[in-house]
Amino acid sequence: MSSSSGTTSIPALTITSAGVVAPDELDVLTGALTDISAAMGGNVNQDLSTPQGQIATSEAAAIGNCYDAILAVANGVDPKIASGRMQDAIGNIYFMTRVPATATTVAVSIVGTAGQVVSSGSVIATDGVYQYALTADVTIPAGGTASATVTNTETGPLACSANSLSLYQYTAGVSSVSNASPGILGSDAEGRIAFEERRNNSVSANSTSQTASILGQVLKLSSVTDAYAYSNGTTAAVTYNGVNVPANSVYCCVAGGAPADIGLAIMQKKSPGCGTAGGTSVQVQDPAAVYNGNGPTYTINYAVAQATPVYLAVTIKNGIDVPSDALTQIQNAVLAQFASGGSSGLRPTIASTIYASQFGCAIMSLGTWARLVTLQIGTSAPADQNLVTMTMAQVPTMAAGNISLTLV
Repeated sequence: MSSSSGTTSIPALTITSAGVVAPDELDVLTGALTDISAAMGGNVNQDLSTPQGQIATSEAAAIGNCYDAILAVANGVDPKIASGRMQDAIGNIYFMTRVPATATTVAVSIVGTAGQVVSSGSVIATDGVYQYALTADVTIPAGGTASATVTNTETGPLACSANSLSLYQYTAGVSSVSNASPGILGSDAEGRIAFEERRNNSVSANSTSQTASILGQVLKLSSVTDAYAYSNGTTAAVTYNGVNVPANSVYCCVAGGAPADIGLAIMQKKSPGCGTAGGTSVQVQDPAAVYNGNGPTYTINYAVAQATPVYLAVTIKNGIDVPSDALTQIQNAVLAQFASGGSSGLRPTIASTIYASQFGCAIMSLGTWARLVTLQIGTSAPADQNLVTMTMAQVPTMAAGNISLTLV
């Protein structure tokens, strides 16, 4: 009951060992009605359609919103459930920022005049829908064919199938552009689950001289979409997960990222004297302050992940309710699941095992018409396996054209 001493019947929010606990909003409304009744001498009609009922309802809603905001702030300090700006703040503690939306990248062959330089940023390729720009300057060698990487000028999980690119517009000294392999799928801005997974993995980056230290440091790079690391501490070369790794060397396979950043991340976390393995080399100068800007330069080797297409064969029960665009809907659902991992956040990655069943829920959630009969996966068409496993040199890719639909 309200009084001049400032008491109220509205239950308060409490802080316990279990966290912040807010009362039920119905109890808040009951308390507000009790306060109004006491202020008016008691026995007031508490019907919510009355003026006093409307006042109590508005008061309860305002207090409920306030309690909700306090709960959101309290929950936002827990890395496991934080989201939005609060999660960004937690990331800042680890010197991490949310990965912005990335563009699909594609390895291409450029045929043209020897010695011709094509500038970074030049839009030289198209798949008929999207345009692709060079990520770095390219000089066409004496043989007339240069290897390069292009990125979609738009961000997001936009698939690029093998052999789908061609020359977009006249470019001096360039006669053709082609891609023998599918692109590495881009992504939307990093979601809550993916950001927390990366933050959790990056904790290892606080250590040094461990394989997890290197992997954590590489994964912290905002332009890196995936990575995997393995250390061979023996005195002989070993083959592990499909890759031959030299003796006393660490192998790091990376998708995305700038070579200089990747090389520095590896150098800063590997053990002194430990070799590095992979088909890509980069020169890195040690930036440690103790060298006063005159640090030694090292050659760091790492592997660029090989884009490996994944195929999915979907069979659903036919019926009059199956829409005419069923294949398109299924393709979009699978591509979204592939890019983000869905609610689990477990997206297909380098060296991962990918189960056909991972995409079942995404398909069946499209509607009652999506009566799934069989679902099979493979790295070539027709897909006929229950699962596929990437080596630690492969990053899985998915394109709409890799997803087939059969009605039975």
